[in-house]
Amino acid sequence: MTVAADLELIAVEGRNLRFRVSCRDGDGPIGEGFHERTIIDHAKFMARLAAKAELAARLRVDSKGCKRWRLRDVKVDDGGARQASKG
Repeated sequence: MTVAADLELIAVEGRNLRFRVSCRDGDGPIGEGFHERTIIDHAKFMARLAAKAELAARLRVDSKGCKRWRLRDVKVDDGGARQASKG
């Protein structure tokens, strides 16, 4: 059995893309709907991911099994984001 899909880019709003999608097989339509994607800056995304991984590595588990930040290792930048201090 052959299945065919049609996609149409119907909207571009900044970094957001919206597609109309429909699928059919030999018996007729299978389904239709919409799909949305966002274009990202890969380098910026990876840098933010690395920063979060560094923060996660600085979590400690207390006696009750709760994860807590070692606050002496964390600072807040001007944008309000938490970052691990170097050192």
